[in-house]
Amino acid sequence: MNNYETLHQLVGIQMSKTMLSMKRHIIAEFAKVDSEMSFEDWMNLLPVIESETISQKDLAQILGKDKTTISRLINQWEKYQFVERIKSTQDQRVNVLKMTKQAKKIHQKLRPLFDRGDEDFTRNLSKAEVLQLMKILEKISAGLGGKDVL
Repeated sequence: MNNYETLHQLVGIQMSKTMLSMKRHIIAEFAKVDSEMSFEDWMNLLPVIESETISQKDLAQILGKDKTTISRLINQWEKYQFVERIKSTQDQRVNVLKMTKQAKKIHQKLRPLFDRGDEDFTRNLSKAEVLQLMKILEKISAGLGGKDVL
């Protein structure tokens, strides 16, 4: 067995390859629809979408990105009117992000792409296998500290 074959037997390598295939699949689906939001923006906005409002600091922690990168993302999102940056009522030094109606509308338009993608990803799996896979992924994540990072 050569080194290349050995590397491809590593769980992390297989997970990475699978994730890249899944990402390419979803990006191709995004390309088929006329959307003002990229796949990357959609993914990065998920914490804001899920919570309706979130602090800039919390978003940075969830996404595993530094302050500068988050600030750039938010500036871009404000430009495209995906979020509004609002000062916290408890602490004026804290910025809170709020989804705009436009972003919610785009999210609702694109959500079916992810649902169909998930169906495509699990097409060859039974419901029991999907549940088992989810449990395994949760265990792997927990073993790495269990942080929610997109």
